Amino acid sequence: MSSTNPTRLDENSGPVEAGCPRNILEELGPTNHPYALDWRNRCYRQLRLKERKIADGDMIRLPEPMKFTDGSEHAEFRVTKRGAKIELSTPDGRGRFRISRLMERRFEVVPPKRAPRTFFPATP
Repeated sequence: MSSTNPTRLDENSGPVEAGCPRNILEELGPTNHPYALDWRNRCYRQLRLKERKIADGDMIRLPEPMKFTDGSEHAEFRVTKRGAKIELSTPDGRGRFRISRLMERRFEVVPPKRAPRTFFPATP
């Protein structure tokens, strides 16, 4: 692509959008241009977010509580998968929440709490 054409934008122009598909990124040749390198890094970061896997029953935690239309604010949710759709509820199972573009947002999967192992020393 040429940066002289005002209707076209190449990676050396520092595009704002970072939603390039992986197969296109992998076809690009090497570059040292700082705008292009920044754009590629942002694209790969966005792909890593979208490609994360969450399973039915997982607990996720957002970095900040999110306010919903019912006035409630929550940062932790239990995941329920209904086909390709993801429904969220509070950890205690109340409410149904949907977060637009969830997989593009920052969150962590909270590891399940495990009961401590009981240790019984051998008796002499």
